[in-house]
This record gives sequence, structure tokens and C-alpha cells, in this order.
Amino acid sequence: MSNEMPGERNTSIIQNLTNKTIGYAQNMQSSRTKNVLACITRNG
Repeated sequence: MSNEMPGERNTSIIQNLTNKTIGYAQNMQSSRTKNVLACITRNG
């Protein structure tokens, strides 16, 4: 299996980038949600 196709390697790299982007977006979203909840709690 050492002679893998170049396309497969590119696909795995793209998959890793996609997973990182999704994880980053989820982290941003959760932290933003926490900030919004904190503001609502503070101002409420």
C-alpha cells in the first residue's frame, strides 16, 4: 500500500483541512454564544 495514488494523498490533506476548519468554526461559534449569554445575563 506504499504506492498510493497522489489523488488519495490530496484527498486526505483536504479532509484534514476541512476538519480543522470545521473545528475552528465550532470553537468560534461556541465562544461567541458564551459571550452573548454572558451579556444577556449581565444586562438581564
